[in-house]
Amino acid sequence: MLFPAVLFAIFGSAGAVQISLCSPMNLGTEIGKNAYMSNGWCSDRCREGGFVAAITQSYTCWCSNSIPADTMPISSCDYTCPGYSEKCGGDGVYGYIVL
Repeated sequence: MLFPAVLFAIFGSAGAVQISLCSPMNLGTEIGKNAYMSNGWCSDRCREGGFVAAITQSYTCWCSNSIPADTMPISSCDYTCPGYSEKCGGDGVYGYIVL
């Protein structure tokens, strides 16, 4: 049986973290891919690195110190995160979580 601390280390924060904006621009540096990607997992990695934004699209996480001016409606970010039922980017668009 896995203990809660081990599960947290593997999967990241519990609870849904919603994207702040959606953009066709990715201004980030890739941090990693995760079969159980969630906005919380990505946000935690970026916050630990001192970044101002976490960016998700499907299984991939990027971190950035820039927020794009070119945004789209949040509804454009319609991919469901693999790890949770929140939204992780979309087709050709990236979900930004402002930290």
